[in-house]
Amino acid sequence: MKNWGKILLCAVIVTLVAAAGWAEMAPLNPAFESYMERIHQKNNDGAGSGAVLGGRIPSPVDLSHLAGVSVLRSDGKTAPSFPVSYDLRTLGLVSPVRDQSPYGACWTFSAMASMESIALKAGVVSPDYAEQFIAYYGYVDQSSELVGFGNYTASDFPGIMDNGGDDFRAIALLARGTGAVNEADAPYGSTAPSSDAPVSRALRDVYYFYYDSSTRYQKASVENIKTALMDHGAVSVGMYAGDPQGGNWDDSSYYNPSTYASYIPSGNPDGLSVGSANHAVTVVGWDDSYSRTNFNPANQPSSDGAWIVKNSWGSSWGDGGYFYLSYEDAVLDTGAAYVGGDPARYDRVYQYDPFGWCDSYSPAGMVDNTAWMANVFTATVDTDIKAVSLYVGGVGNTYEISVYTGVTGGPTTGTAAISSQTGTLPEPGYHTVPLSSAVSVKAGTKFSVVVKVKTPGYDYPIASESLVKGYSDKASTRAGQSYFSSNGTYWEDMTSVNDTANVCLKALGTVTGTTAKGSLTITITPKDAADAGARWSVDGGTTWYASGRSLSLDPGEYTVTFDMPSGWEEKTPETYPVVTGVSNSYSSTAEEERSLFGSGGGCSVGFAPAALLLGLPMLALFVRK
Repeated sequence: MKNWGKILLCAVIVTLVAAAGWAEMAPLNPAFESYMERIHQKNNDGAGSGAVLGGRIPSPVDLSHLAGVSVLRSDGKTAPSFPVSYDLRTLGLVSPVRDQSPYGACWTFSAMASMESIALKAGVVSPDYAEQFIAYYGYVDQSSELVGFGNYTASDFPGIMDNGGDDFRAIALLARGTGAVNEADAPYGSTAPSSDAPVSRALRDVYYFYYDSSTRYQKASVENIKTALMDHGAVSVGMYAGDPQGGNWDDSSYYNPSTYASYIPSGNPDGLSVGSANHAVTVVGWDDSYSRTNFNPANQPSSDGAWIVKNSWGSSWGDGGYFYLSYEDAVLDTGAAYVGGDPARYDRVYQYDPFGWCDSYSPAGMVDNTAWMANVFTATVDTDIKAVSLYVGGVGNTYEISVYTGVTGGPTTGTAAISSQTGTLPEPGYHTVPLSSAVSVKAGTKFSVVVKVKTPGYDYPIASESLVKGYSDKASTRAGQSYFSSNGTYWEDMTSVNDTANVCLKALGTVTGTTAKGSLTITITPKDAADAGARWSVDGGTTWYASGRSLSLDPGEYTVTFDMPSGWEEKTPETYPVVTGVSNSYSSTAEEERSLFGSGGGCSVGFAPAALLLGLPMLALFVRK
C-alpha cells in the first residue's frame, strides 16, 4: 500500500507542473532540418564534429505560411503599376560589385549590398559597409553581451569566415548593434576586425518576402519583390549555386555563361538533399521580357522573365558581376530588404536576444492570432527610452505598446508611463517603433516593455530567441526577464515553457546620466558548492573567479558562465545587469546531483527532451517499486 502513497505524490507533482504556463512552439523550418541532417551525415562520414557546409545556410524560422500572400494590399494600398523592366543601377542606387574571395561569406555581402542600396536612396554618399565585421563577430564574441553564434575565438580566424549564415543571422547581429561599420574600419582580408569599430549605419527595419515560384504562388512572390525594389531598394535573397563540396557553377547545366542566365527547375538540384538555397545574392531589378531561351538549353523555364542579380564574385565574373535569375527558379529563397538609420539616434539598447528570431510561440487560449509579450529590464544607466523593436511574422500586423517604470515583479506591476500606443506593421520582418514620448528610467530601477501583437495569417505571434541546436547553441535566459500571456492579464515566465527562451523585444534609448563603472559580485550558494570549487566567469570564460569575487565593469548586461565541481549539477549561463557607479551583487543557486526521493524507491518527474524542443509541458512519470 505504501507504493500508492508515492504514486499519489507523483500525481500531485504532475498536476502542479502541468498547471504551469503552456505555449506551443512553431514547427522548425524544414530546410533547416534538412541542413542539420546533412551536417550530421557529414560528421558521421568523418569530417569531425562542428562540420559546416558554408555559404548561405537556412534559419530555423519557417515562413512558408507567407507563400502566395501579397503584402501590397495589407495597408490598404492598391498594387502599383510595374514597368516591364526596372534596374536600380540606372538610378544610381546600387553599390559597386564586391568580391567575397577567399571566404564563404556571401550572406554578409548580400545583406550589406541591400543596406548600401537603401542607404543610397536615403541620401548616404558612397556607403561601403564591412562584410568581414558581420562574418567574424557572427561567430566570435564581440563582448559579454554580444556573443557569437558559435564557441569560437580569435584563434579560429580565418576558418570561421567560411561558416556561413543567412539573413536571419545578419539581422540579429545588426539589430543588436554588431555593425554596420565602415569598410575602412574593418577591411576584408586576412586581419581580424577590432571589436570597437564604430557603427556607421544602424539597422531600423527589415522587410521579409517569402518566395515561392510554383504556379499557384509565383504572381504574389514576384510582385512582393518588385514592390520592395521600388519602395526600398535592393533585396537580399538565397539561391542554389552548385554543390559546395565541388563543381564549377559556370559549367553547370543550370547556368548559361554566354547569357549569364541561371535557372533551377527542381528543389533538389544535382541529386542532393539540399531543398534550400546555399548562396546569397542581391536582386537589383527585373526584366519581364528576358527570353526563356537565354537560359541553358538543358534547363529552360516555361516563360520569359528574370531578376537582375548582383553577385559577390567580383566584376570579372558574369556580366560585370551581375546575372539573370528566372522568376521560376525553384530554389530562390526568402528575400530581405535592410533599412538603416543614424546610429546616434539611439545609443543604448536593452535586449535579451543577441541571436534574434529563432522560434515562435502561441500561448494556450490565444484568440485571433493575438498574444501579449513583455520584457523586464534593469536600467544600467540613466536612460530615456525612445523606441521599441520587435519581429512580426504576419501581414497587416497590429501592435499596442505599453511601458512601465518602477516594476517590482511581473511586467505590469509598475506605473504605466506609456499605455496603449497602437499602430500597424503591414509587412513581416523586424521593425523599430518610435515611442510617442520618451520614458525616463533611472539607473538601478526596473522597467518593462509590454506589447500586444496580432499577426494575421500566422499562428505564432511571439517571436523568441532560444537554444536551437546547431544554430543558437549559446542562447540562455533567467527567470524574471521575459513573459507571455494570452489575455494581457495573467502572465507566465518564458522559462515555464523553455528554459533557454527570451522574447525578441528590445528597448532603445539615449543615455542621460553617468556611465561610470560598476562592480559585479557573484556569490554561489549553498556554501558547500563554493567550498567544493564552484566558480564563475564573464566574457567567454577565459578567466575564472571564486564565489564572492567582485569585478569592476562598464554598465551593461553580462553573461555569467559557471564551472561546477563533481557532485553538483551543471548550470546554464545567466545574465546579470551591471548598474553604473554602484555595487551589483547577485546570488546564484547550485543544485546537488540527486534524485527526487534520494536513493530510495519513488518517482522522478521532468520535462522530456522533446517537450523542451516543442515548448510542450509533456511529463515523464517513472515509478519504482
